[in-house]
Amino acid sequence: MVRKKLDERIRTLFRHSIQSNTRSLLLLVGDHGKDQVPNLYQILHRTANMSKSERIAQSNSVLWCYKKELGFSTHKKKRMEKLKRDKKRGLAKQLQGKEGAASQLERMDNFELFLSNTDITWCYYKDSHRVLGTTHSILVLQDFEALTPNIMARTIETVQGGGLVIFLLRTVKSLRQLYAMSMDVHSRYRTESSGDVVPRFNERFILSLAGCANCLVCDDELNILPLSRKTLGRLSKMDGVGNDDGEDEQDDHHGGGGGGVVTTKTEEDVQLEQLKQTLQDTPHVGKLVELTKTLDQARAVLTFLEACADRDKKKKNAASPLADVLKSNTTTTVSLTAARGRGKSAALGLCLAGAVSFGFHSIVVTAPEPENLVSVFQFLVEGLKALKYQEHYDYTLGYNYGLDSNDGSYKQGEKAGRDNTKCIVSVSIHGGGKGGGQRQTVRYVRPRDVDKFVGAELVAVDEAAAIPLPIVRKLMQLNAGHGGKGKSMSGGSGEGDERRLTFLSSTINGYEGTGRALSLKLIKELRDSNTKGRSGVDAAKAAGAEIVGAASNKGEAKVHEKRWAAEAAAAKAVTSGGGSTSGGPLKELDLSHPIRYARGDPVEAWLNNLLCLDCESFDYNNTLGYGNKSN
Repeated sequence: MVRKKLDERIRTLFRHSIQSNTRSLLLLVGDHGKDQVPNLYQILHRTANMSKSERIAQSNSVLWCYKKELGFSTHKKKRMEKLKRDKKRGLAKQLQGKEGAASQLERMDNFELFLSNTDITWCYYKDSHRVLGTTHSILVLQDFEALTPNIMARTIETVQGGGLVIFLLRTVKSLRQLYAMSMDVHSRYRTESSGDVVPRFNERFILSLAGCANCLVCDDELNILPLSRKTLGRLSKMDGVGNDDGEDEQDDHHGGGGGGVVTTKTEEDVQLEQLKQTLQDTPHVGKLVELTKTLDQARAVLTFLEACADRDKKKKNAASPLADVLKSNTTTTVSLTAARGRGKSAALGLCLAGAVSFGFHSIVVTAPEPENLVSVFQFLVEGLKALKYQEHYDYTLGYNYGLDSNDGSYKQGEKAGRDNTKCIVSVSIHGGGKGGGQRQTVRYVRPRDVDKFVGAELVAVDEAAAIPLPIVRKLMQLNAGHGGKGKSMSGGSGEGDERRLTFLSSTINGYEGTGRALSLKLIKELRDSNTKGRSGVDAAKAAGAEIVGAASNKGEAKVHEKRWAAEAAAAKAVTSGGGSTSGGPLKELDLSHPIRYARGDPVEAWLNNLLCLDCESFDYNNTLGYGNKSN
């Protein structure tokens, strides 16, 4: 068999992606494109081994997504039986021309070894929501006609830095034929009156590939097609500078020659390591910060835990009448916004584990669906394990078996199926430790069940942008002891006057939504109420300073009581003056560094541009020309 030399620009692309911790995009056009997936897998991991990149070399996970039929069996025994039956019946495919039977057997053995020795996750497009939160080194999207923007955004996000995204397309004489390809989703819009649907997205998809810096378009024999001359020119220059060892595809010696890649740590990685070493011996904090992956995520976890510790200290200290007035109807809110893949759900789960260690007894977590909280509860459990909690001995997990949509109850014994993904919905801590022997619970409650949030000391709202804004306002207006045990809110003492913590987490620039209503309306209201709270403290201090004590008979004058009354009256007059949201101290956080890949990833920028997800660069004031004198 004549072996063909691989185009060095493909290996240069992989080498550059591993060095910069970014992802690569490869479009394979041809009916036999799937036969090149094992070769690309070997080339990628061979390049990772040469570059001493443990991130890719130790990860052999492949995610293969398709519509309905793969074209081959994923079961080894069934594949062998089918091959034997085809040989007996004379139906075995024989390749004609240059390759012949020997080439066919070798290619079949290569694909067979790839299927047997590789950790491949097979996933239908309709079940793509199940891969959220997973990480893979290679993604294969097989049936292009069944793709939707949601599936693309959902699956491409699972590829880690240095990984590869592969699109498999059928044989076409020209890429312009893809412009008119009929997609499965078009059948929804075809009616007797509308007629045929014009597939404008296909043309936009093909043309957008020219703007992706880490994209190559090849045929099913890995011959590069000249779709993006800018990318090809850049790879040719990089290939001439960084690859002088002349290694070809079949070389088995992985020496550390000129083709090796040296990966260096960024300044943020060094700061993260220093922060972890500084907090290593800090109780409740060091073990949780050790689980973070980026500096932004570590700072977010620290801010969450600081709010929990601050609330814990205020609970122990005796409160003055001024503090009672200021906190009687407010909450402390921490807002966390981030794009997809920044680790906000992981940070939220770690902070809930910290809240358990700080002694919070009733913690409620909410999201549009229980499946949205898989990552939150996963990292909650990891945080508890890092804090030396043991399952079944210290805590028990509850799952969403037989979720009743009417009352939100969970019936044990019913297994989760395709439509009901098995996920954790509650964690019960049995007692002991800082909890003082009392039972602690972290449970999921549907957003519409507002009455079940009563009595919660901490409320965590994930994907807050997907929840109707009036419901989020109601959740924030409830007080920690409103209607719960202890004295009422007007009693002036007891558990009903405690300030409750509220954690808001939302995705921006994602395919689920932009979250602009949350940031433009609710967060703005919280900022205004936060400013009003600070002005109330200033007014109270000014009113208290005006009362001067007498020179004699201080006990009879009761100066302190008068000063407290004046401070309380001034603070109440300011804080009660309007505002629909019961706010309080507000802390805003933003995560910008991705978890799986480097910042400024070309594939992420290409996907955001293709699907119009970058909403922050849009000018909302000039949408319809309002406010512009020239219009």
